Amino acid sequence: MAASLVLPEGKAAARCVLRAARAALDVGERARSDAAICEAVVRSAGFAQAHVLLTYCSTAEEVGTKSIIAVALDQGKQVVLPRVAGPAAMEWYAVSSLQDLQRSPFGILEPDSALAQPYLPNSRSSQLALVPGLAFNTGGFRLGYGGGYYDRFLSAFEGCAWGLCREAFFFDGALPREPHDVPVAGVVTESGLHSPA
Repeated sequence: MAASLVLPEGKAAARCVLRAARAALDVGERARSDAAICEAVVRSAGFAQAHVLLTYCSTAEEVGTKSIIAVALDQGKQVVLPRVAGPAAMEWYAVSSLQDLQRSPFGILEPDSALAQPYLPNSRSSQLALVPGLAFNTGGFRLGYGGGYYDRFLSAFEGCAWGLCREAFFFDGALPREPHDVPVAGVVTESGLHSPA
């Protein structure tokens, strides 16, 4: 089921609408949605085949990733999380536990560089990246938070990248975008993995 929200033109205005709609979600509905998305990810062939999982550590309003991270660690996968390294730049670190994280000035849990091992993303087919966003569409394009961090990452990443998105924020039509925006290879919602149309 595609999103029924009507978005204004322009990224900034669309972000305002999406942030408000996301904040208004019922806590129980959010938990049910996230559990279904987690189940869709961990049951997928792409997850099973990945030796390395690059993902974000979710905030309260984002699609939850902590359960996915726990499954990946239990299965012996290498789990890699980002750390802000400057304007629109992230560094990646392999972690062995969610205890190896610290809160950044942005309020986001990031790897503690003193405890985690640096990791350089490469083109190995065994890598799967999970990407956050305010909204995605059926073409694989995302509307992010405006910092450019994932735009820069996706432009250089040669592995497989999937967006995590609740169906309320998964659109059939175009999202506001710019020429540098890079689509993901798939979007996972409560109903499963969607390949770009």
